[in-house]
Amino acid sequence: AHARLGAVLEEAGFRKLALRHLRAAVDADPKDAATWHRLARALSDADTAGAIEAFGKAVALAPENGRARVDLATVLALGRQGARADDERRRAVEAAPDDPVVLAAVGGVLAARQGAEREEGRRLLERAVRLDPSAADAWVGLARLALDAGDARSTRRCASRAVALAPGDAAAW
Repeated sequence: AHARLGAVLEEAGFRKLALRHLRAAVDADPKDAATWHRLARALSDADTAGAIEAFGKAVALAPENGRARVDLATVLALGRQGARADDERRRAVEAAPDDPVVLAAVGGVLAARQGAEREEGRRLLERAVRLDPSAADAWVGLARLALDAGDARSTRRCASRAVALAPGDAAAW
């Protein structure tokens, strides 16, 4: 009950109360990877170290969860642990090679880099939209790549697709 209530409270924006219930849930069932993941996400905005620890537990309990690995990589990067973040991104793609959310997240990071990493990012973003043409984040990444390449036509096409899919998402604009 604590896990469900914590999830509802988190979605409603009651972070402190959600954290209390999510902590009670992981205390009651310390092997529940999904609740560790939700707790870590709730901690991400205010407690990077706590989020890293909770994501680490979620990943240890469910190493096949590519999304948890991507989230762990994000907070590791915020905590200035870039090498560990890159390792988790690689593991995320290995764990979930057909998950467009994982591919778009990792592809977006790599596409912002140079050389071979940038091209790998492009390949991941293209794969994400092949698997799920409604993957707005992947279209945003492809639009940024096209813009950087000076390809106005592709930039418009990809950006228009992203905006159509996620009109309220500022990144798409």
